[in-house]
Order: sequence, then structure tokens, then C-alpha cells
Amino acid sequence: MKSSLSALETLDWNGLCVVVVGLGASGVSASRLARRLGATVVATDTKLEAELTPDARALSDYGIRLALGGHQGVDFDGADLIVVSPGVAPLDAVERAAGRGVAVWGEVELSVRAALRTAEQSGRPAPAVLSVGGTNGKSTTTALLGALFEAAGFRTFTGGNLGEPLSPHVEEPFDVIVLEVSSFQLERVERFCPTVSLLLNVTPDHLDRYPDFEAYASAKGN
Repeated sequence: MKSSLSALETLDWNGLCVVVVGLGASGVSASRLARRLGATVVATDTKLEAELTPDARALSDYGIRLALGGHQGVDFDGADLIVVSPGVAPLDAVERAAGRGVAVWGEVELSVRAALRTAEQSGRPAPAVLSVGGTNGKSTTTALLGALFEAAGFRTFTGGNLGEPLSPHVEEPFDVIVLEVSSFQLERVERFCPTVSLLLNVTPDHLDRYPDFEAYASAKGN
């Protein structure tokens, strides 16, 4: 597994296997990015094909294998990387694979790594990364910051949990990346270290997913 982890540090993923769990907007974008990097990609969801968005159904056109209606037959232990979408609740199979050394990331971890490494390989300055978290007000703050940077003449990406994932845009030469980040997204970050992080507030929320407020607050501050 050490060789797989070392390979993930590059943008040459030929020969690697990536499993993407959950085919909402971030899962679809992460699947396409991993495929662009050269990986063999398996995208899985509990939904059936008829329940997916057209973008998710079209993943097979990119050479991505779809495993739908559950995760039967998906080799989580054999993956080099598992990308878990924020709307996916913890899965025993993913946790077992993580315990065996398989890397488990979210789309934020994947896309920011790719954006920074792409800038480095292109000889461009790394974009500044701003993350905006909190229970309330983060969408408004993210949009405002993005508008301010754009008005100041910076090439700016504004998105994340706000709506548009970063993954489709990692090759673009941004000066600033402004991301709204949710607690669900921050559960699966490893080296995500923004230039500036804003945590606006933390009040009880999503306690159907977290066992208590302390666990929710810990994810917010991850």
C-alpha cells in the first residue's frame, strides 16, 4: 500500500484504482477528475440508474464503471483511493478498508491537492485557498468573498458546498480559490490546509448524523 500512497502524491494515476462512493455533484466531478488523472474508476451509489442525474449516468461514457443499487461487488479493500461524497453516511466497508491502509478522501481533499499540484507542475504560483465554514452564513460569506476578489481583479474560483465543485476546474489558472466547506466535507480531509480558514459559528445541527454536538463541532474544526 505504500507504493499506492506514494503514487497518489503525483498527478500520474495510471495503474491506480479509485472508488468513488456517492454520485451527487461532488461524486460525479471527483469521478471525472480521477479518470482524467489516468485512474481506473469505479463509481458506486445506492440509487438505481434511473434515479441518477444525467451527468451521473453519463459517467460510463468516460470509461467509468458504475456499481448501482448498493455497493455489492465493489472491492474497497483493493482500491488505492476511496473518495466519499459528503452526503454518504459512514460505511463499514469503507472504514475497514481505511483500517487496512487504503486512503479515504473527500472531493475537497482531492480537488485542492490536484489544483495545487497542477499549478506547481505548470510553473504557476499556487493559488491562495480560502475556506469558509460554520453552521450559518457560510454561503453568503463565500459568495461575498468571491465577489470581492473578482472585483479586485483576481482570477477567482468560488464554490465548494456552495454549489459548484472545484474538481472540474483544477487545471484553470486561478489566483484565489474560495470554498464553502461543510462538516460532512471536512470529515474526509487529510492535508487540506487553506491559506485562510474562516469558522463563522458552530451551533447544534446535523445531530441525526453525529452522536453529539461535540462530534459535530470537531468535524467543523477539522
